[in-house]
Amino acid sequence: MVDAEFDYTYEYQGNAGKLVHTPLTDKCYLTLTQAMHMGLGGNPYGPAGTGKTESVKALGGLFGRQVLVFNCDEGIDVKSMGRIFIGIIKCGAWGCFDEFNRLEEAVLSAVSMQIQTIQAALRGRSPSCLLLGREVDLNPNSGIFITMNPAGKGYGGRQKLPDNLKQLFRPVAMSRPDNDQIAEVILFSEGFKEAKTIGRKLVAVFNLSREMLSPQQHYDWGLRALKTVLRGAGSLLDSEKKDQHQNRVSSEVEVRVVVQVLRLNTLSKLTFADRQRFDALVRDVFTGVEFRDVEYGALEAALRETSRANNLVVIDRQIHKALELYTQLRQRMGVVIVGPSGSGKTTVWNLLKTALVHMGSSVKHTVLNPKAMPRSQLLGHIDIDTREWTDGVLTFSARGVVKEPSSVHSWIVCDGDIDPEWIESLNSVLDDNRLLTMPSGERIQFGPNVNFLFESHDLSCASPATISRMGMIFMSDEDTNIKALVTGWLQSLPPSPSLSSLEGWIEDYFHQALDWVVRSGDLVVNTTVVGVAMNGLSHLVGVASKAEFACALVRGLGGNLPLPTREKFAKEVFHMTHEIPPDSRRLLDTYYDHETGKLATYQLELPDNLTLSELASSGALPVIRTPDQQRNQDSFQSWLHTNNKHSFIIVGPEGCGKEMLLRHSFSELRSVQVAVIHCSAQTTATHVLQKLAQVCMVISTNTGRVYRPRDCERLILFLKDLNLPKPDKWGTSQLIAFLQQVLTYRGFHDQQLEWVGLEGVQIVGSMNPGSTLGRYPLSSRFTSIVRICSIGYPDHDQLQTVYGTYLHPVLQSSLSSHPVWGNTSRVHTLASSMVHVYEQVRKAFTADVHSHYVFTPRDLTHWVLGLLRYPLQNDSTSTPLFLLHMWAYEARRIFSDRLVGDKAHDKFENILSSVLQTDWSVDLASTPEANDSFYVTWGHSPSTADLSLSFGRKLGRLACADMEEMVAKAIISYGREHIELDIFLFREVLEHMARVDRVLTSPGGSLLLSGQSGVGRRTAVRLVAHMHQLQITTPHISRSYTLKTFKNDLKSVMQVAGVEGREVVYLLEDHQVLESTYLELVNSLLSSGEVPGLFSPEELESLLSPLRDAMSEEGYRGTLLSYFAHRVRTNLHVVLIMDSKADDFTVHCKANPAFYTRCAFQSMEGWSSQSMQRIPRLFLQNVVGMKLLRQAEVAQRPITGGEDLVKTFLKIHQSCLPSGGTPRRYIAFLKTYKSVYSKHKEIIGKKQTRLRAGVSKLNEATSLVDQLKRKAAKQRTLLAEKQEGADAALQEITVSMQSATDQKRKMEDLTQQMSQERIKLEKRKKAIDIELSEIEPLVREAKQAVGNIKQETL
Repeated sequence: MVDAEFDYTYEYQGNAGKLVHTPLTDKCYLTLTQAMHMGLGGNPYGPAGTGKTESVKALGGLFGRQVLVFNCDEGIDVKSMGRIFIGIIKCGAWGCFDEFNRLEEAVLSAVSMQIQTIQAALRGRSPSCLLLGREVDLNPNSGIFITMNPAGKGYGGRQKLPDNLKQLFRPVAMSRPDNDQIAEVILFSEGFKEAKTIGRKLVAVFNLSREMLSPQQHYDWGLRALKTVLRGAGSLLDSEKKDQHQNRVSSEVEVRVVVQVLRLNTLSKLTFADRQRFDALVRDVFTGVEFRDVEYGALEAALRETSRANNLVVIDRQIHKALELYTQLRQRMGVVIVGPSGSGKTTVWNLLKTALVHMGSSVKHTVLNPKAMPRSQLLGHIDIDTREWTDGVLTFSARGVVKEPSSVHSWIVCDGDIDPEWIESLNSVLDDNRLLTMPSGERIQFGPNVNFLFESHDLSCASPATISRMGMIFMSDEDTNIKALVTGWLQSLPPSPSLSSLEGWIEDYFHQALDWVVRSGDLVVNTTVVGVAMNGLSHLVGVASKAEFACALVRGLGGNLPLPTREKFAKEVFHMTHEIPPDSRRLLDTYYDHETGKLATYQLELPDNLTLSELASSGALPVIRTPDQQRNQDSFQSWLHTNNKHSFIIVGPEGCGKEMLLRHSFSELRSVQVAVIHCSAQTTATHVLQKLAQVCMVISTNTGRVYRPRDCERLILFLKDLNLPKPDKWGTSQLIAFLQQVLTYRGFHDQQLEWVGLEGVQIVGSMNPGSTLGRYPLSSRFTSIVRICSIGYPDHDQLQTVYGTYLHPVLQSSLSSHPVWGNTSRVHTLASSMVHVYEQVRKAFTADVHSHYVFTPRDLTHWVLGLLRYPLQNDSTSTPLFLLHMWAYEARRIFSDRLVGDKAHDKFENILSSVLQTDWSVDLASTPEANDSFYVTWGHSPSTADLSLSFGRKLGRLACADMEEMVAKAIISYGREHIELDIFLFREVLEHMARVDRVLTSPGGSLLLSGQSGVGRRTAVRLVAHMHQLQITTPHISRSYTLKTFKNDLKSVMQVAGVEGREVVYLLEDHQVLESTYLELVNSLLSSGEVPGLFSPEELESLLSPLRDAMSEEGYRGTLLSYFAHRVRTNLHVVLIMDSKADDFTVHCKANPAFYTRCAFQSMEGWSSQSMQRIPRLFLQNVVGMKLLRQAEVAQRPITGGEDLVKTFLKIHQSCLPSGGTPRRYIAFLKTYKSVYSKHKEIIGKKQTRLRAGVSKLNEATSLVDQLKRKAAKQRTLLAEKQEGADAALQEITVSMQSATDQKRKMEDLTQQMSQERIKLEKRKKAIDIELSEIEPLVREAKQAVGNIKQETL
């Protein structure tokens, strides 16, 4: 095209259908050929269904190229893409990578480098290129194209392409196909004579529908929907011609055929209201056309017959939907049945399948819930190391169906939520390609005998790419026929004399009552109308009288209503049925007494002589049969009966007794085993499967493998906190999807991808209502197939009765002969006081203020049982005071310790004192014991073991001074063995240690210490653990510390506690929590004493074998694993230290409910102002020379500081509180002050020393000067005397000087005379010298002559 030339490669294409050529396809061809000419790739992009992939395939066909389409998804990595590229460039094919931007961002960047290498080699006409580290032959006819939908704009799971990848492809926008032209050409090709007119009208209908009908998520008015109508119209026109035995039909017939197909394909997806609008719209566009449905006479008859054979009520609407489904399955590869739970989605496709089989067709189906398993198990995965491909359930099923002969129709039914992550991996399957591409490079081509059937309650997460590829069958609430549902239920009941009466009562009252419940709209757990109806019907089994029917109706239909609404509903039902309850004020407590055949009211049934051993046995308290307890138990008891077995959920607020009620009911059943799963945010289907594998055995039957309970007839799978598991980003919880599949299809797919049946298993769940932080709403598809029972807290009188009953044996065990506490009425008064305190605390401190202000009847239980640890028998006085002290001390530990701030503590103290004053006329605050002592284990003298030890070690009273002395010794001991502790002992530190001691000495006592950094929480725990010789373990965080390391730490701790049976403290601080999963594992450990999936089956076997003997010795009834978990719960003390000011504190605590329910929550926010003032004294008294002055000294020298200095420290700290001032920073501030003070003191000391040295020298100089002055005074008198002498001498000298002057003058005269004489002498000398010079030679000669005279001569 234009200046580009390409070789034709003669690849055999077959006689495939051709693409309609429009200006858009020409634009696309031009861009792609120019891109290839420049050595680049092509990138057609735009919304779904605009012909992007088809255009690339059509262009490849024109060039004689093989075009391989690959559907990209998150499972494809760089190596997989590299292998695909190698195959493409070796064989000279074109690779069309559909949904390319669904690859992960990291993969996109790496893939760009591979594409760049290939394109560079193509441009340079190189015979080979380097890919994945090896040289690969390169065919010059190869090409790489990518097609994609825009990121965002309703297309989930897509990224924007990186810039380095964008520049390798020439983009071409394909957003608006030429629908008029396409419709005209296709209609002409299908044999329509009036194609131009009909095509234009058809496109107009689609455009008007888009604008005028309601904007539903599942509507698609694009090219794919139009094309389906056009092809369907062609097929119907052919059959019309065959029926009329002629090649031509009139234009009226052509229009009628098109309208018929248009309505057939469109009405199935429209809502009830949009149907009328659409029909009106079609009448306006195609005027005068008679509406006629396509007739499937034989199939419709087969459907009706099948309904009757399956005990189903024949509903015309359902039959019509089945026919619509049949039509869509013939036209589309994938069909979605969408609608609310209970609208008959599963029934419709089951009916159709059975009818087709009845007609002689062979239909096989495979069912799976795509969201009930991890993505890798669904779609398969590649092993990163070996590059080996492992099939998933879907790909395994796909391999199975393509092996079937073409005469066998295969349906792969995906019954579960639809989201882009898994369904868009099937994009190339669901469009005209019918091709499943896998990351391994394998491709599975499906024939026309295979269909994918999807069943979902909504398509809110599906993208237009998915919706445009699917046929839609929409089933609305209007399609739900409750009367037919009830009729079908009645037909399923065994025949009985009262059945006809039951039918009459249902007809008269049931539907009326159901309408009342639906109108109220006030449900505790969101469910569907069918769910509410089935809840009501489940209680009507075996009802024999109208009075019993009325009670069953209140229990069944009202089970999911809040108590106030349920009261109104009960009133309405009794009024409607003309039944008169015995007590009109207690309508909900009305039940049918089978013995008398009349309505009666629940009465309180107290146990006879409850003993302390009963309270201590098996960890569960005996159930007190209050009216509430009887009513709640009767609300779900019938669902546990063998002839009316239903899976159900109990909903109720925290600590209202859900588990106690259930365990009591389970204990009354025969041959039943209970497996408990404590759910957390991370619980998945895998955890349930692991639990099932432990308690079930696998049996091979003729229908496949089946799980059955191992040691009993029925297994109850009890899931606690069912609404805690965190849903994925599309809002689906894998656990709930798995349970939904198990309940609907009685089985699941195991790791070997086989379908495994499940028999004899009943699912029971419990949960807190609402979707507060950390709790998530359950899918309405799940809640509609389980029964729901909602319960609430007992009222004041019933609480008083229950805890009075529990308190009696507690006090009687030690104080039966006491004048006050031996009296039963006084015991009940004490119980009443407890309930008063509890109720006032609940009102005063709500979770709105602080998330951990959750007070439940569980706290009352702890309060009662906690009294067993106190020395109740030590007192001989006749006053109630001694017990009230302990009672109040325990109350403070349970309620006050979790309160934040002084105001809250004061408020609690006011509540406690007002109750004591009112009920007992006692003021404990005035007694010295109130504030000057602690109850700790060190204060109790060891005695013989008694039952109360099962609730923890005994506590004894210890005075504050004694406690301080004991802790001081412990600090020294700890310093010798471990590390020296830098700790000061004052009131709060001792309090913290007393609190920690109380919890760590109770069986499995765990702590959540919230507060600010530096309060001394870790020190208190370490010190108490040391004093009780408990092993303490904590994670050692390093760079290499991972989740695996953390799990290994947990394993070792559990081994010490569970196998060795030693008490161990596991200390976890917030800075050690590198990811939230750590906390979720700890939550599971706290809840159940085990972590699902932590130990492999092999590890468990070797771990548990040493416990067999210990278990038989103890006489423990249960499995070896539950015994191990029991020992872990008893011996392991988890201590969590968390900062309450941290942003994620509330999130973590609410997502992990065991932090509140299994841990003693203790708020250690800071220290009191008295302690804060005392700390500087303790701190600075060690500084040498530091003196904090008394008030009297301050008055004399106010500059030094003293009390003012201490107060200043506190003021500075308080001023920093808004910006994060913590006790740790206060101590750091004091340390810094101490350091700065010491440094400055040292500098000043040095200066002082130098100054002293200088001053001493000056003093020496002064004394020397004084000495010299004294000497000088003496010398002065001497000097005066000498001066006088000197003056006289001077006088004399002056006189002598004058005489000397005269003499000098005379001398000068003499000198002058002498000089004149000298001159005269000089002259005389010269004359003599001359005369001498003349005489001298004569003298010499004479001497010489004398010398020459010889001696002899002489």
